[in-house]
Amino acid sequence: MLIGIGAIFLSASIRDNSNIGYYIFFIVIAIAFSLSFGYFKNAPIFKLSNKGLLHKNTFYSWEELSLVKLTGKGDMIFTSGECAALTFKDTTKIQIFDDFYSNISEIKCLIQDVVIDKKEEIEIKEQEINPIGIDRELFVTYKGNPIFSFRGVLMWGFIVFINMIPIFSNKPINTNSFLLFMPLCLFWFIINSCMLHFFEISKKYFVVKNHYFFWKKDIYAIQNIKEIVFESQPKQANKIRIITKNFKTKFYLAGSLTDKTWLEMKKELENKNIIVRNESII
Repeated sequence: MLIGIGAIFLSASIRDNSNIGYYIFFIVIAIAFSLSFGYFKNAPIFKLSNKGLLHKNTFYSWEELSLVKLTGKGDMIFTSGECAALTFKDTTKIQIFDDFYSNISEIKCLIQDVVIDKKEEIEIKEQEINPIGIDRELFVTYKGNPIFSFRGVLMWGFIVFINMIPIFSNKPINTNSFLLFMPLCLFWFIINSCMLHFFEISKKYFVVKNHYFFWKKDIYAIQNIKEIVFESQPKQANKIRIITKNFKTKFYLAGSLTDKTWLEMKKELENKNIIVRNESII
């Protein structure tokens, strides 16, 4: 994608006989190569067995393993940072980043079951969700205001502003102007609505819903949750990352919740013996 963007600027520079496009092209190419180098450096091909790990043509026996952390943040930027960290007795540290491997849950399950728990094979089990049981649960809701929160104001303020431009224009109102702005407003609405999740917790279940996508409902059994992470990234809403006991992860942006609500939810989750890593809320 970056190379494609660079090609567009290069083409424009050749057409207009300008040097700016050349500079942008080389900057974009440099960024693309640096990101590619970072990927290949931090996402090497490796092999796991019940005996050990073959990593960059070096074999590490599980018997030499001194420290294992299957969840937590690594030291790589431009990713979520979530990784498995393996430290061996010779001080070699290998980080396996979640974002680089499609089978990361199977990798972590193998290390957990075969290496740590000394089982003969991987056991992946999850409690099935009973729809009838959910209807009988008493839920506590953790949500904010989808309109007057920062994210809500940012969303609706922009949409209202865009739609008011034709109205306050000195030119006669043209329906084509509204038709032109509609895709932009729809795009802005969808992007920001994806950042407006809220949560419900009962004795047995953790439920994720969305303020505007009312049909969306992701349900997790409390006993299937291994860990929950509160995260933040620049120019994004705070988000929650759910890590199940089979190491499958999914995150949800929740821009309507106040810090107080986040901390109240943290306390409730910890009361249910769920590990909560608070990396964003003070």
